[in-house]
Amino acid sequence: MDDLQKITTLQSGISVILCTYNGADKLPPTLQALAKQQVPTDINWEIIFVDNNSNDHSTEVAKQCWDAIAEKPAISFICLSESQPGKYYAFNKGLKQAKYSYFIIVDDDNRLEPNYLATAFNLINGQDHIGAIGSHTEAEYEEEHAKIPTWLQRPNERYAIGAQGSDGDVTYRKHLWGAGLVSRTELYRRMYEKYPSFLIDFSDKNILVVEDTEYCLRLILRGFRLHYSSKLKLRHFIPNERLTKEYWLKLNANIDRSFDVIDVYYMAVKVYSDKYKSPLQLLRLKILTGLRYRMRSGIKKQRQRILLGLLFPQSTYNSPLIDAVRRFIKDDELPRNNR
Repeated sequence: MDDLQKITTLQSGISVILCTYNGADKLPPTLQALAKQQVPTDINWEIIFVDNNSNDHSTEVAKQCWDAIAEKPAISFICLSESQPGKYYAFNKGLKQAKYSYFIIVDDDNRLEPNYLATAFNLINGQDHIGAIGSHTEAEYEEEHAKIPTWLQRPNERYAIGAQGSDGDVTYRKHLWGAGLVSRTELYRRMYEKYPSFLIDFSDKNILVVEDTEYCLRLILRGFRLHYSSKLKLRHFIPNERLTKEYWLKLNANIDRSFDVIDVYYMAVKVYSDKYKSPLQLLRLKILTGLRYRMRSGIKKQRQRILLGLLFPQSTYNSPLIDAVRRFIKDDELPRNNR
């Protein structure tokens, strides 16, 4: 089996997946930025717009806006609808319709710089070991002189604002945010057709807020690398209602709730890293994990328990979620990069 199974059904190019829920007021600048993309004629691309059960006529606004743009590219602009609430469902609906080998996630509040698509294509094309590439994001506020809360007066991970490391390999971060994410259509399809999001299957907390993190962790577990490029620039529109303390607390609470699932991925990345390929190092990890589990409490104890479940599949520390992650890692039918 090849390190990365080649794709024959997808054409070379980029599918922009633009999902929205009640984003009618944010869509025009986002679509105008897409219309201004300076893409060479030898790079094919399309826009797939997915309305995720909006009640503000988002689809009509998107169609009217795109039709009204005088100088827009002669590309396919496809409109779809997904009634199941959650960006995960809308994104999957869009990606199933994609016809190009790469995709870019564009949220309804993302305004890409004019060279974004061309730069993205050149960065990922032919680099089969790269699973995904992240962008540099600048905040754009609803009011020019808006009062910016202290937590946003510096780069902010949870608002997807700022840089994501130094240019190049940033796999050590273990995640990239979804805004502007560049990746491979077939990789995502293969992973999620056989293994739908564990955030859905193994949680009743409605935590579909970190689907981008789950995807990045899946890429790492299959041997692919995460990259960051400061050449990929976009502006992230932040309306006034997202500047409140209430929104900030709710955002953090939703993300924190996801760690019931995400921590299993994180611990699996540790166990299956190159560091523990040596039998001696693996034995050392098993011994230390058992000791740490007895000595710690709270979240730290829970993470050690997950490690024990990964290290000892026949033990009572194992769980259906841990088993599912293990099957995903070992599945020979999924693409794997061994470079």
